[in-house]
Amino acid sequence: MEELINARIAKSGETKEAEIARVSATVPLSRIGTPEEFANVAVFLSSPAASFVNGVMLHVDGRVIQGTF
Repeated sequence: MEELINARIAKSGETKEAEIARVSATVPLSRIGTPEEFANVAVFLSSPAASFVNGVMLHVDGRVIQGTF
């Protein structure tokens, strides 16, 4: 089973604009992702093209979490 990880959650009482600015500042790509970008990964994992992908936790986060490889 594969798992998609998206850890961006709005803070209580924060405006949408403030949230976008706060989150964008923490992402190496300097922007937040779109629902379509997240959906594209989910569709890929559900497709035959991902038939050899097994047991991964895939971070769809603009490289907020940086691995060692």
